[in-house]
Amino acid sequence: ATYEAFLAAVHPDDRAAVDAAFTESLQKNLDGYEIEHRVVRRDTGEVRFVHEKCEHFRDADGRIVRSIGMVHDITERKRADALRQALAEQERLRLGAAVEQASEAVVMVDLDGRIQYVNAAFKTINRLPLSDPNGQDYIDLVGGGPTADDIREAVRHGKVWHGHLTRSLAGERPIELEVTISPAKDPGGTLLGGLITERDVTAETILRQEVHRAQKMEALGTLAGGITHDFNNILGAITINTELAMLDLDEKDPARESLPLILKAAHRGRDLVKQIVTFSRQRERERQPVQIAPTIKEGLKLLRSTFPETVEVHESIGAEAEMVLGDPAQLHQILSNLCQNAALALCGNRGLIDVKLEAIQVDAALAARHPDLKPGAYVRLIVADSGCGMPRETLERIFEPFFTTRSQGEGSGLGLSVVHGIVKSYGGTVTAYSEVGKGSTFSVYLPCFLKKGQLREPPAAPKIETGSERILLVDDDQAQLKGLARMLERFGYHVTARSSGRTASTAFKKDPRAFDLIVTDQTMPRMSGIELARSLVKVRPDIPVILCTGFSEKVNGENVGHDGIRAFIMKPFTAQEISGLIRKVLAGRGVNRVGE
Repeated sequence: ATYEAFLAAVHPDDRAAVDAAFTESLQKNLDGYEIEHRVVRRDTGEVRFVHEKCEHFRDADGRIVRSIGMVHDITERKRADALRQALAEQERLRLGAAVEQASEAVVMVDLDGRIQYVNAAFKTINRLPLSDPNGQDYIDLVGGGPTADDIREAVRHGKVWHGHLTRSLAGERPIELEVTISPAKDPGGTLLGGLITERDVTAETILRQEVHRAQKMEALGTLAGGITHDFNNILGAITINTELAMLDLDEKDPARESLPLILKAAHRGRDLVKQIVTFSRQRERERQPVQIAPTIKEGLKLLRSTFPETVEVHESIGAEAEMVLGDPAQLHQILSNLCQNAALALCGNRGLIDVKLEAIQVDAALAARHPDLKPGAYVRLIVADSGCGMPRETLERIFEPFFTTRSQGEGSGLGLSVVHGIVKSYGGTVTAYSEVGKGSTFSVYLPCFLKKGQLREPPAAPKIETGSERILLVDDDQAQLKGLARMLERFGYHVTARSSGRTASTAFKKDPRAFDLIVTDQTMPRMSGIELARSLVKVRPDIPVILCTGFSEKVNGENVGHDGIRAFIMKPFTAQEISGLIRKVLAGRGVNRVGE
């Protein structure tokens, strides 16, 4: 039982450590020592782990005279600990792999907000370069303001924070992030920093804005349906009676100088109502294949003369062979509204408007950023200006009806709303990017029409035509009825005027052959224009009917050819439009609609 025999039982690799522990305790006059090491069993040669505890005993003079120790076999505990560590390491690796492969960004920051760890999604979501962001200040990415202060407070004091962040990117749409911060602590509960998760909700935000905008458009459409008919009746009465006055007055009468101004104001009111109807009506206008490049070139040629000399227009018109299924007038309206908006953004200063048309293939990535687009062939119309630009708050509202940054009386706030409504009805989308002091860029995407066909020639401008036929005129608006009756009589017609569908039906049934044509309003109490036409053709199937309307979703091109209806015309209309339409209908030529 010697010390040497004891050391011989210790594993060769651990003998030096055990001897050092024993020797050091003696040299330092300690009461004992503890150490874990391995031993080799003499009987089996098996290596075992032991916990060794030694206590020194002293004589009366305080000298260490003997040592008594206990050796405890801890092999099974060691193996259990090793297994637990291995399992913990595997769990850590699995967790790390899950974090690295997560679609959400995961960021670990210290108490000062410096980044200690990010997963792969962090760089993707935040559009960051491949350089290592570790050590950078996370708050710098957020920018200043109350949100940054809230994040810094949450990290430093171990609070939970949940909120929304918007990160601006040069030349791109801002990133919308949903962010959650949780305290990060060690096993002992000491606060180490914050664990931040970011979820990209840009697409959801865009979709939510589109739904919100669609709800506004729907509400405006309901409002338009309620007021447009009455408003157009008022404008119709003004237009008809002003034109009558111009016919009645002598050429030298001083009042003739004022009447054209009244007529011009009525036409402006009609155009305003048409803009409302453009994006509030549920039914689309009749469309045809249109070669878009010549249409844009023609529109630019007309627009150049309206700009002051301080405005320089650059154009780059490609996509020469591409067609879209649309309406030339609406395409002109898109270009006109965007260019006029660009000119106003220059605020009277010298500046540039850049107009570009190009063919583009929309891929899955671009379609994902714009929910209204589907992968395929498109033409893109870009109108950019070097003007004052817009802050983000304004940019978010520019397509709202009646929203305008102009002074009172300078604009209706419908121009960009009309553009948005037309483009969306074509299956396209319009985007806007702007920075204060750096101008604005609007991009219109329109799907290509792949089946190229011949373009129809635009109809010739109508002229006042006269006749001598007998017309039954029906309208519940007395001003409209009296004015239109006088006008038709001036054109040579014999007019019987009635203010309701029932009285008109009674007059017609007394002598069905006494009339050559029915001109009736649609929206009337008790009996609508369509119901009147339906009742009259039962008595006389060959009687032609012209249907007039200020606004009605029930009246469109599909009504033509049914119930004796040969054509319909939108109020307010001019003398030239109604006289030309009457002659076409009486001549038996197919006509769909006038004045839309």
